[in-house]
Parts: sequence; C-alpha cells; structure tokens
Amino acid sequence: MLMALGPGLSLVQRVADKRGSWKLQELKKKRASFAWGAGFGSVHFPNLRVRKEKDDNGSFRRYMSSIRGRWFALTPLNLVLAGVMLIQLFLYKPLTGWAAQLSIEPLIEALPIDYQLPFVPEMIIPYLSMYVLLGFTVVVLVFRQDRFGLSAYLLGLVIYLSVSNLLYWLMPNADVLHPADADLGTGLFSDLVRESYGGLPPYGTFPSGHNGIAGLAAVTWLYMRTRWAWVGVIWGATICVSTWLVKQHYVLDTLSSVPLAVVSYLVARSALRRSS
Repeated sequence: MLMALGPGLSLVQRVADKRGSWKLQELKKKRASFAWGAGFGSVHFPNLRVRKEKDDNGSFRRYMSSIRGRWFALTPLNLVLAGVMLIQLFLYKPLTGWAAQLSIEPLIEALPIDYQLPFVPEMIIPYLSMYVLLGFTVVVLVFRQDRFGLSAYLLGLVIYLSVSNLLYWLMPNADVLHPADADLGTGLFSDLVRESYGGLPPYGTFPSGHNGIAGLAAVTWLYMRTRWAWVGVIWGATICVSTWLVKQHYVLDTLSSVPLAVVSYLVARSALRRSS
C-alpha cells in the first residue's frame, strides 16, 4: 500500500516545491520593487512613505491642517485692527506738524537728569529697531496661532496710539534736547541720527511712540508664557533707554508712556474677553 501511495506523495511534494519556489520568486520581486521604489520616489509603493510619515509625525491630514492653521490668527478683526493701527501711526507726523504751527507754547517735560545723560549715536540702532520689534511680535503671534493674543496686541496698539494722537492735538509738547548738527559728529551712526531728526518734527514727545510700542510689545511677550519672553522684555527696555541717549525723548516720557501702554494692553484684553 505504501508503494502505491509513493507516486502520489512524490507528486504532492513536487507541487509543493513548485508553489514554494513561486512564492519565493514573488517575494524577491516585491523586495526588489520596494527597494527601487524607496530609492526613486516610491513609485511602486506610494503609500509606504506616507504611512511612515503618519507613524512618525501623526496623521497626514493633521499635518496639512497645521500648515493651514498658521494663518489661524489672521481673522477679519485682526486685519481691521492692523489697518487702523497703521493709520494711527501715519497720523503722528501730520498731527505733530500741525502742533508746530500753533501759537501755543509747547510743554517741555525735561528733568535735570535729561541734560546730564550723554549723547550716544550708536544707540540709534536699538532706537530704530522698534519697528522691527513691532512687526516681529506680530509674526510670532501668527506662527503661534495665538488669535486672542494678536487681537489684544493690535487693539492695545490702537488704543495707545489713539490716546497719543489726541494728546498731541490737545497738548503740544516739544523736544529741546537735540544736539546741534555740528555736534552730531560724522560716521554711519551720526548720519542715522541726523536722518532721524530730519524725518520727524521736534514735537509729540509725550506720549512716546517708541516707548509705548516697546512697552506694549514687552508685556505681550510676557503674556505669551514662553521661555523666550525675556528677549522681548530686554529688547523693549533697550529701546526705551535708547530714546534718552539719542535725545529723542525725556526720561519722564518713558516713565509715563510705558504704564499707559501696559494699561492700554490690559484694557484691550479685558474688552476682548467680555465680548467673546
């Protein structure tokens, strides 16, 4: 009987060997195809790398949403606030220029310490960096997707600049600390100071735009609750000190403008929370 089954078992063995050989060949083809696809853009297995990205970085859909979410903070409200803030900035020069034409005696808020502080033309660099800090803070808030933080920052700027422009109109004040042109010296920093003096009228020292914007940006960085908040605080403080050393503002301007800016920011946050 075993001899009768022998040919049948032999046939089964040959079929099994052929099937195993066929599977082995198919496996080799798939491995070769996978290696080629992985090296040249995953042509044969396009889902392999996508699955790898999903495993490493979360779902692909969430990743794409995070890219689109970068603009989450740019709401219509924030875009309107940004436009109003820019208008307020542009109003500074015509309002202070108008104040210069009035016959009203301007307010001089100089203290004895203002005359003792040295003139340091190199400090024009941090002085001009106020515009960089203004825009950089907006960019950071946008990339942090901090819709409320951006709204509070922009609304605080609008409030502060509106109050400042109103005071420029009602209470003209002037800067009497500018050195004479011959005393400015020569060189890049002195030329930048000279340009700064010529670009703005010597009116509108209080409230100070530079001190107020620097202070408002600094408190915004503190509310971000990030380990880099000290960068915004030190940057803002350096700008405030630079206004004294390039003789663009009085010490009293800083001591009054920074608290006004902080109050403007806190009022903005409170108003936004009540409206939400």
